[in-house]
Amino acid sequence: MTNSLFGKPRGVKIYRGAYEYLKNDNIYAEENFDVYRDPNDMGIHFVGQQMARVSTGEILRINMDYVMNKDFIPMFVSVEKILGKDHVKELYAFDKKRNCCLYEYESKTFKKQEELIVTPKFHISTPLTCTSCTFIKSKKEDPTAKNIYLTLKSFNNWNYIDTPAMQVLTMQRMSLTSENITISGNTVQATKYNLFEEEQEDLTNLKKKVINPPVIKISLSKYSAIPYQLQTSDGIKIQMKYFNDLEPD
Repeated sequence: MTNSLFGKPRGVKIYRGAYEYLKNDNIYAEENFDVYRDPNDMGIHFVGQQMARVSTGEILRINMDYVMNKDFIPMFVSVEKILGKDHVKELYAFDKKRNCCLYEYESKTFKKQEELIVTPKFHISTPLTCTSCTFIKSKKEDPTAKNIYLTLKSFNNWNYIDTPAMQVLTMQRMSLTSENITISGNTVQATKYNLFEEEQEDLTNLKKKVINPPVIKISLSKYSAIPYQLQTSDGIKIQMKYFNDLEPD
């Protein structure tokens, strides 16, 4: 586990866990994470690292810090990617008073800062799984209908490509109650959802329309919307390797 990019993690550790990324049952990446809660303002802080071996044999490391307020709105997000001599960092800082998100991209040879207009309830997507569904906690869910969420998505990797843009996501609950599933030999209770990108026409800064979007099948835990498992139609499965609830009963 990498140290927090923001210094000391905020609050008391409440969860820790890890994922395995599989393609056709072969592990190609791993992720581990810790989650902290600030007892003063009840904010949540995720600290995570994803590691994958690329075709050259080098290890790609992605370090993430994700700080949310008690309403699960992102306040500060940092994504750092390291591969050999390549090193890039993306930073997001939400200015609630001005309703905008300050974005910074930095590589060894390039640096850019931008100001992004956002809605009061939004999410910031990162490559890590542990925070991929926290947006569902940001507003009251209608369990009988499709629920729409907005998330900022970056198009930038080792080079700056474009300004991050809003992506429209739909979460559809597949059953009204949770059910038992088996993950890594353990039986846990999860709520099943389908997640997909919805076609939308009237949102500012939307990069593209999506028709017949691919569906991600999600088994969601009751712990801060941390997924137990994600599955895509092209054979990728991300599943919990272990999870520890450290909060006292």
